[in-house]
Amino acid sequence: MIRELDGQTVESTDEILAMNELKFFDKNPRVYSVLRTRIGGGEPTQEEIFELMSEQEHVKTLKKDIERAGLREAVIVNINTMEVIEGNSRLAAYRLLYDENPMKWSEISCEILPENITTGQIEDLISSIHMTGKKKWDPAEEAAWVWRLSHDENKTLEQLIKRFGWTAEKIKTYISTYQFMIDNNLTDHSQFSHWLSLKTNKHVKKIKKIHPNFEKVIIEKVQSNEINKAVMIRDDLPVIANAPKKLVKKFVEGELTFKKALKFAKELGVDKHLYKRLHEFNEWLFHHKDSILKTKGNELAQVNFNLKKIKIQIDKILDKS
Repeated sequence: MIRELDGQTVESTDEILAMNELKFFDKNPRVYSVLRTRIGGGEPTQEEIFELMSEQEHVKTLKKDIERAGLREAVIVNINTMEVIEGNSRLAAYRLLYDENPMKWSEISCEILPENITTGQIEDLISSIHMTGKKKWDPAEEAAWVWRLSHDENKTLEQLIKRFGWTAEKIKTYISTYQFMIDNNLTDHSQFSHWLSLKTNKHVKKIKKIHPNFEKVIIEKVQSNEINKAVMIRDDLPVIANAPKKLVKKFVEGELTFKKALKFAKELGVDKHLYKRLHEFNEWLFHHKDSILKTKGNELAQVNFNLKKIKIQIDKILDKS
């Protein structure tokens, strides 16, 4: 196969290799952070990577698929290191099959990258497949890859913008969010959107000045499932953050659950819910005034009836306010 990688033409070849000669790529974002959390830093062994990969549901499903229909797509191998640059899940599934039947699953189809392949070309290949291609990673895996390129490979912001076509703000946010996950041993990629919402929430900075442990509180509430949706951090947390200091203090110190703190904050009008609804209605009325005036017949009678009822309620509220 011929590809354009990192500005140069790269030609690979197809071969059948002994499966046991191949190695997992330990920079794979699907295992990178989890492994380092489990082993306490340092480079993971091939056995540790296989153990983790074997636990993944998609690998178990892939094993069944390969057993039934064979390998649909060759793994891509860096011949210099024998690492599987693309296809680590397929390699794990193959090894599971090999454990059951060594004779049948001892060899695997490979696409071999040339010996003169560069690190930049390998990075470009991985990025093209998983960041913009048909095997797109989830946001947490994307963040892990961007973080590694920045942290381990010292790629500049300008280089990352050019490679991925992202904005500088998105790249910096993804890197800082992934760093936050590393610092706090947060390995569940399904919660990435929670931490992204937390790191981009301007109201959190406000609370942290008074309560430095505020992020720890949110982490605990997410892990206990008290906060089970990212939208709660994005939309509801600012309501709590802008509540009176005593209420925020009780929330941070655990006297109030997220649900109760939000309820009390709304009762105090912190979210300006009533104002927003009235403002929306006023805007709607203003923009539809001409249409209302043009109504005729039965619809006109119904419109006038409702307008009079609205006016009566408004007059009552204004008299008592």
